[in-house]
Amino acid sequence: MIHSDLCLPVETTTLSGEHYVLTFIDDYSRFCEVRFFKKKSDIAVEFNKFLKLKDIVKKFFCENEEKYVAGALQKVTRKAGIEIDPCPSYTPKLNGVAERKNRTLFDKNHAMLNDSKLPKFFGGCAIRAAISLHNRNPYTSLNNRTTYDLKYSTKPV
Repeated sequence: MIHSDLCLPVETTTLSGEHYVLTFIDDYSRFCEVRFFKKKSDIAVEFNKFLKLKDIVKKFFCENEEKYVAGALQKVTRKAGIEIDPCPSYTPKLNGVAERKNRTLFDKNHAMLNDSKLPKFFGGCAIRAAISLHNRNPYTSLNNRTTYDLKYSTKPV
């Protein structure tokens, strides 16, 4: 199962001007990936790119919003045989895995940018660095293994 959340236009953009952030978290390993894009309508394109790099995904847990459960994304999930499991509208607590991950990533993003005194358009770089740190840190809940190790069955480089 994959947990996902789309952060609507964020103040922090990437160097190329993308300001939508889409996170994907694997339920088993807690391995996290992020995609950046410019238009909300690109969510299906980014999800399709994500799927091409994955093993079998059977369930997709997300918010019950039009951006996820309608249109092009629904066609992509149907074609791939993936069940969309949306939580009720206006209940972000029910999408806690993805919501919490976004909070952690954006907190790290702000800390890195403030500490380094870099402009906000380096936010995408800071979020990618935060993801890299997350996927390479050992967690006691994973028996001191890393999410990278669980996903790829090898120690991170």
